[in-house]
Amino acid sequence: MKRCQHTYWANFKNIDGYLFRFDTRIYLKPISDVLPNDECIGAVVGKNPGSASPLYHSDGIIPIDIGNDKLLPTLKSLIEKSYNNSNLSLPDRKYIQVMNLFYLCEHNLPLAIHKNMRSQKAITCKSECNNYPWIWYLWGNGRDNNAKLLNAFKQRFRTIKSEHHFYLDKNSSQIVWSMPDATDFAKHLQGIPHRKVLPTISYLILQQKNEPN
Repeated sequence: MKRCQHTYWANFKNIDGYLFRFDTRIYLKPISDVLPNDECIGAVVGKNPGSASPLYHSDGIIPIDIGNDKLLPTLKSLIEKSYNNSNLSLPDRKYIQVMNLFYLCEHNLPLAIHKNMRSQKAITCKSECNNYPWIWYLWGNGRDNNAKLLNAFKQRFRTIKSEHHFYLDKNSSQIVWSMPDATDFAKHLQGIPHRKVLPTISYLILQQKNEPN
């Protein structure tokens, strides 16, 4: 019998009574299992995982029950459009890595921050140690009260490795080719007109396509 295929995958863990989501992946084409040689084509950094939960309980990377989560499907749609704009077919076994300022699953951001601050130790994801073709920062406002509590988490991404760092600046409505400072407004994916970022993603995809193996 053919196994079910899924697009969104992650490693869920219960730590100190809270659910955390690590190594979140958006596969460009659905897969039935994760393989060691699957290739990451780029990454994003958001605030926290929100409300998505495991489809079932098991060790390791498993499918995600998206529920009301909007970020992952929206990002998947945008990447698909970028491939289409570049006249390229979606490749097999390629994925986008999703990292977060913190990894506690909670849709209510103030409550998520409160719960995360109660943790006895900093909980990060091993995916932050990888080298990525590009990283898109989506962590939103850097100046409101909630954001100020998150600014300390942003510092560790200063050492993350990537050939291209970028974000859409809320104030200028322009792509900035660098990692945002803590107080910069790196526009969240929600509400972004796709036309603002499609040329950038398409450019990066074509650049990867044209690189020698």
